[in-house]
Amino acid sequence: MFENTKKLWLTEPDIQREELAKITAPTLVMVGDRDAVVPEHTLELFRSIKGAQLCIIPGTTHFLLSEKPSLANRVILEFLQPNLEKKK
Repeated sequence: MFENTKKLWLTEPDIQREELAKITAPTLVMVGDRDAVVPEHTLELFRSIKGAQLCIIPGTTHFLLSEKPSLANRVILEFLQPNLEKKK
């Protein structure tokens, strides 16, 4: 299991910028400021998706949803709210 997890961490996700640029759905990229994902990767992801929003949750790791659930939930709900209102 460790070797499979290590392989996942080192090689995935393998999504090219051109593929990310095709995303048209509203997108929120969330990351912890102490995340194992390097900031450059997060910024590349964010910049590759037109109109994406970026949220960096302070004082959190890759487990930001459980580390600061109230803040993370508030950010997610604020992101979703305009899209939910459009569907009404």
